Amino acid sequence: MSPTLVHVAPHPDDEAVGCPAVLLHLVDRGWRVVSVIASLGFPPQWERRRAESEEAARRAGFVPVFLDPPLDISIGDDLAGSTARVAAELPPIVDAYGASVVVSPSPHDVHHGHEVVGRGVERAMAALPSSVRWWMWGVWGDLPAPNVFFPFDESVMGRAVHILEAYTGEL
Repeated sequence: MSPTLVHVAPHPDDEAVGCPAVLLHLVDRGWRVVSVIASLGFPPQWERRRAESEEAARRAGFVPVFLDPPLDISIGDDLAGSTARVAAELPPIVDAYGASVVVSPSPHDVHHGHEVVGRGVERAMAALPSSVRWWMWGVWGDLPAPNVFFPFDESVMGRAVHILEAYTGEL
């Protein structure tokens, strides 16, 4: 069985923005990357965004998983409720796939949706075995202390852009 990592993306496309080089590096070395898409935007966008996420996962070689129903993580939504859902729904996903690493945005990433997911993952990690590691990324705000630094070259950037280009409705 391949080692497995679960990446939790607050929005479709965050798997191609947060830390794609690390995820692609691990896929290239035989890891299974399970890409959990937490939200799909507003209900009229769900079908399109899900299809785009599935295409992005195909391009990346990731296994797509969708929270159902998708999280509501806009400013006026029940953000505490969404944090609680991530905390409750992530451990069974990690267990089902036998993941040894969870990757997500930092709870301090400044973007409210990223922080909701990051706080939920932080709470979920308390329920998981201590052998499961948590790696965080930051897009909107710096991490207090990097926990993984991974340099990458132009070819990896091209692969990440190819994944991101699956999101035609967003671009």
